[in-house]
Amino acid sequence: MLTIDAGRIRRVRWNAVPFHPGRAVFLITPKCGNSAVKYALLQAGGENEPRAVHRRSETWSPAQVARSGYSGIAVVRNPYSRAVSIWHDKVAQGGDGGLLKYPGIEVGQPFVDFLRAAQNVGERGNRHIRSQWVGMYYRGRFLADRLIRLEDPAGWEDLRRDIAELPELPRRNVSNAPDWREFCRGEAQDLILRRWGRDFDAFGYSRDLP
Repeated sequence: MLTIDAGRIRRVRWNAVPFHPGRAVFLITPKCGNSAVKYALLQAGGENEPRAVHRRSETWSPAQVARSGYSGIAVVRNPYSRAVSIWHDKVAQGGDGGLLKYPGIEVGQPFVDFLRAAQNVGERGNRHIRSQWVGMYYRGRFLADRLIRLEDPAGWEDLRRDIAELPELPRRNVSNAPDWREFCRGEAQDLILRRWGRDFDAFGYSRDLP
């Protein structure tokens, strides 16, 4: 799919990763176990220490997923936790990930300032800031047959009982972000709900803070 970004026509970069031996496709989003799942799938294909997992992983668009007949497996994360992780890794620590080209997003800026700027970044642009649900629907159809919450290790282990080739889910590209419960209050909570609110509803996460 093509989109207009900063006056240029660009192709949307989708991120669903097929696992052909299990006739399954993993619907994943950056900062939601993205690196870990890709690493695990390359390991399942016989590689002990996969490198350059993003470049070497086959990726499908939602249309390809819908046509494939494969079982869709969505790996999702609490949107509050994900918002803090995006900011901490790509902004506070300067990891970039393509976010710094957007107006108002600057290295080292406070969390709330980042969230204010994120309101103006659309869903067809940068994958790190895109809502999780975007790559999981095609023509109104939810493509996932199974939902795995990153916070619940039992979900991946249950999946391994059905797809025996899968290894344990490794810890990859962990940003060690601060506790999201301390960051997502007041204006920050309002901005997260405004920008990523549909993710809470699509994946059954509570909008209330603990």
